Amino acid sequence: MQSKKKMMIGLSVFILLLASVLVVLYVKIGAGNESKEETIVGTVLENKESSMLIRDETGAEYVVYLEADYNGEEIGTFPEGSRVRIWFSGEIAETYPMQVTAYRIEKDS
Repeated sequence: MQSKKKMMIGLSVFILLLASVLVVLYVKIGAGNESKEETIVGTVLENKESSMLIRDETGAEYVVYLEADYNGEEIGTFPEGSRVRIWFSGEIAETYPMQVTAYRIEKDS
């Protein structure tokens, strides 16, 4: 009787540990694969060599940097006053002005 009880406790602990491992794997791998793609449409206020300052329709300002492997149009091809659409991973540095790293920039019509 005592050995059956120990076996049931051991089996319960094993199942609980297995369930915990599966939950952790799901959170790290399964839910993490959802890529978050965001865009911002705004007006170019200022161009620098490696960044630009834009203002969106709500009045929020963003400094836009380019990803290291960015191979789109140069920042200089978007003159001040032009409307652009910025694609970024969804991460925004909550500074003033806010900061994003773009992987794609296009003129917005």
